[in-house]
Amino acid sequence: IAITPNGQFAYVSNLVGNNLSSYSINASAGTVTMVGSSVNSVNPYGMAMDPLGRFVWAVNYSASTVSAYTINGSTGQLTTAGAPVATGTFPYAVAVHPSGNYVYVANEMGNSVSAYSVNTSTGQLTLLAGTIANSAFRPHSIAVDPTGRFVYVTESGGSGVAAFSIHAGTGVLTVVGYVNSGGSSPSAVAVH
Repeated sequence: IAITPNGQFAYVSNLVGNNLSSYSINASAGTVTMVGSSVNSVNPYGMAMDPLGRFVWAVNYSASTVSAYTINGSTGQLTTAGAPVATGTFPYAVAVHPSGNYVYVANEMGNSVSAYSVNTSTGQLTLLAGTIANSAFRPHSIAVDPTGRFVYVTESGGSGVAAFSIHAGTGVLTVVGYVNSGGSSPSAVAVH
């Protein structure tokens, strides 16, 4: 689920339904009402929201792509923003840099992480310096730290968490290390 920063709209990825649903949120009661029709996707797993509430990005698991959608600020309805962009094999999760200028995708079966720049007018993505192959073992979850300096990825195929630094000027990732999660098959990560 992704919620706009102003709390007016919520979006849900429907893995088997192959779509994303849009909802308006009643500020008093907290209830939701479906807004218009759903937009198509292909086995969407992870979703991420633009920090300004203009765009949503969803990974298309079986298509090995990531799609961009624009948000109608008045109605909350989503509109596809260009063609899906290639990722590594079977993308599972997506995260957005706090600036809204970069998007990062964890590719579960590709054992990789992809980095993209964001067209801040349309939400469309452009691959940055390729995908970092063999950078994480079956990555499942991805998070960007609030200062925008680091990315963390859980390795569901093992027991580790991979850490990457973010180049301040380009958004490109560099592996900085790995640590044991203290358990096996970690599936989620969040940053304070």
